[in-house]
Amino acid sequence: MGCSPGAISFGKELSQFLSNLLYMKEWWTHGGCWTLAQALHEYLGDDRTELWGIGSPFAGTAYHVAVKADDCFFDADGASTLEQILKRWKKKFPGQYLIARKLSDNEKKTLLCKDSEDFAVEEMVDQLTLKLGPSELLWRRFFS
Repeated sequence: MGCSPGAISFGKELSQFLSNLLYMKEWWTHGGCWTLAQALHEYLGDDRTELWGIGSPFAGTAYHVAVKADDCFFDADGASTLEQILKRWKKKFPGQYLIARKLSDNEKKTLLCKDSEDFAVEEMVDQLTLKLGPSELLWRRFFS
């Protein structure tokens, strides 16, 4: 299954928002994915989304974290299907076997609880709300 047209549209707005001015896309794709994923998870609703990690099944932690809503994954690059996000990360780690999986509760507690020194999760949630509107309206606009 692919991402719905609404999810693709939301992904484009998200990626553009992160690329503008203060929100340098390079930051979000080089270590900031943890903060962004946690903020998106809170903003979109932790009852509607899941935190997923991309990485080696042999590594103790994920290389990348994205938010999954329905059959679509969201990160600084926008909306991706499972195949697309794995393909993108396989380019960064050629020759490695990579998987995508839902993060465990322990991973969420230990890896996602720390805010970046540059940008706090709650500040990011506030910025998403200011730019994209309340999440309930966003769900009706993009995911209904």
